[in-house]
Amino acid sequence: HLSAESDVFVALGDYAQGAALKLLNLPKASEAIVASEDDARNVMTALILKELAPHLRVVVSVMREELRETLHAAGVTYVISPSELGGRMVAAAAIQPEIAQTFDDLTTTSYHYSMDEFPLVAPNPLVGLEFDAASDRVRAETGATLVGIARPRPREGGKRFFEVVLSPPAGTRLETGWYVLILSGVDQIQKLRSWIRVAPGRPPSRQPRPAGSTESAVQV
Repeated sequence: HLSAESDVFVALGDYAQGAALKLLNLPKASEAIVASEDDARNVMTALILKELAPHLRVVVSVMREELRETLHAAGVTYVISPSELGGRMVAAAAIQPEIAQTFDDLTTTSYHYSMDEFPLVAPNPLVGLEFDAASDRVRAETGATLVGIARPRPREGGKRFFEVVLSPPAGTRLETGWYVLILSGVDQIQKLRSWIRVAPGRPPSRQPRPAGSTESAVQV
């Protein structure tokens, strides 16, 4: 039923084994999400995924914060620690409850807020503007709020990551290849996406694919 109604392919097997992961059509996938309750298996699965399909953007959930650097060194795109995130939310709720409520609103679809990252590539009208001028223009044209940027930085080992800078210094010029982070409400999001003329999120990975193939995501 799941596959027929939601166009989702389900494969059963030991996800920490390469043979099982090969059932997931990895060459055509662009992203993989690894989110079990077992840190060791999550790490093993992420390493196998990067070996089988180096082009994949891999997101991994781990409870142990010390595993973050190991996974980043292996080429994992993003590592999230639910225990660390939950701890920060609890601390914020105790001291600055409205801050915690804000994060809750941004991560709950019922509140109708959206935080999106848009690539700074043509025809995005913000390319080349200074941050303050870009912020004024986004507000004037769409009512949304420009809150920060993400810019590429080298990581040890030659791999690249994107550094997020909220409210960057005056004079920061928005360069091609960066991303802008924009907060919008339910009554602004469609106007924003129409005006900015580029789709939010990362572009498809550059793994060569046969003509007519489609992008997909893998969750294990």
